[in-house]
Amino acid sequence: TGEALSHPMVEMLRATIARKEKSILLLNRRGFSTTLMCADCGYVFKCPNCDVSLVYHKDTAQLKCHYCETVHPLPHECPKCHSRKILYLGRGTQHVEEDLHEALPEARIQRFDVDSTQKKNSARTILEKFRRGDIDILFGTQMVAKGLDCENVTLVGVLGADTSLYVDHYRAAERTFNLLTQVVGRAGRGDKAGRAVIQTYTPENDVIQAAAAQDYQRFYDAEITLR
Repeated sequence: TGEALSHPMVEMLRATIARKEKSILLLNRRGFSTTLMCADCGYVFKCPNCDVSLVYHKDTAQLKCHYCETVHPLPHECPKCHSRKILYLGRGTQHVEEDLHEALPEARIQRFDVDSTQKKNSARTILEKFRRGDIDILFGTQMVAKGLDCENVTLVGVLGADTSLYVDHYRAAERTFNLLTQVVGRAGRGDKAGRAVIQTYTPENDVIQAAAAQDYQRFYDAEITLR
């Protein structure tokens, strides 16, 4: 199912749908592919203003900078060595949306991120459909983590929990802990018990352990020592 969706996660989603219950999935990476790289020389396509990787958006066939929001045309060759072998690396929400439809064709899936909610009132419309039970899986960026209080949500999944943890910022651990604890808290808010699954390559990491246990004191003690 690709690098972002594990087989156990797909099976849990399938079982949740079979029970006529709802799921929320978080992947905090917009777009289709998060990095474009030349296969021959290793050149990475970056924003000329911000020096960060440009993200490929399939729906508009463009590269976007998620910092300054500039838009760039899709490249046909590497500007450094003129090779036409360009790799599209890293799955964003648009890519995982396709993965979900392929793995769970029976599911009613709705992407919920900045790109899918640009039209006026579209975010409200999506949330109303989810509350009514017209959507099985609400999937998106940190927008799905904040303040959602919906009954019958019994599964919350985090895809790529490591992506925000290992960025070059001193608050990376704090931001990751906040995001994980917020989204984990979306499960089991009604009469039914909920389950939260954090998909990570580093399950032993203390930040992820503390977030999974919703143990603020444990995270604070470790982080304040580091700082």
